[in-house]
Amino acid sequence: MTDIEVQLSPLNMIDRGFLYAGQLAAVNANCGGTMREVLKNMPRILTLTEVIKMNAALQEFLTSDSGFGQYAGRYEDVSGNLAVRRQFAVWTAEMDKLESAMARGKAEGEKERAIKDARNLLSLGVAPEIVAKGVELSISEVLELSR
Repeated sequence: MTDIEVQLSPLNMIDRGFLYAGQLAAVNANCGGTMREVLKNMPRILTLTEVIKMNAALQEFLTSDSGFGQYAGRYEDVSGNLAVRRQFAVWTAEMDKLESAMARGKAEGEKERAIKDARNLLSLGVAPEIVAKGVELSISEVLELSR
C-alpha cells in the first residue's frame, strides 16, 4: 500500500520536506540511528510527472484538459530549475502581499460603507442599537458617530 500526496506548491513541498526530515532525524537520533539509516528511511517525494505516470485517470486528464497540461508543464519547470524556483518564490511572495493588501482594502471599504450607512440611519432617527445590528458595527462605534 502506498500513500500519495501531491503538493501543488513547490515552496510548501520544500518546507514540509524539511519538517519531515527534521522529525525523522530526531526520531532516529533518539533511537541511536546513524545518518545512513536516517537517509534510508526517508520517504521519497515523487514529482508530479511520476504521479501522473502512475495513474491512468491523471494521464487521461492530462491529455484532455489543456489547463492541467499547462499546469503540469509549469510545475516541472519550476521544480526542476533552481533559478525558476527562485523567481517563483519571489512572485509568490509578491502575490501574497497583493492579496493581503486587497483583503485589507476590501475590509476598509466595507468598514467605510458601514459607517456611511450608520450615519444615514442615525440621521433618519433609527435607534443606535438597531443601527449597530444592521450595519454590523459595535454600539460604541455607532454612539461615537451619533455625536
